[in-house]
Amino acid sequence: MYNEEQDRKALHYIAGYLHDSGCKSFEDVDIALQQLIDQAKVTQSEYRNGTAEKATSVN
Repeated sequence: MYNEEQDRKALHYIAGYLHDSGCKSFEDVDIALQQLIDQAKVTQSEYRNGTAEKATSVN
């Protein structure tokens, strides 16, 4: 299911998330990435349980 284009997009979105999070140090990056991972696990669980909300764009 995954391809190089999806990998490129994922890296782009992660970089944008880190930028928007205001990371100033590697510790900030570690914290922001852990928050992203934790939320991704919640979202994954919700999809598996059929309780996930429909995705919407965030502006």
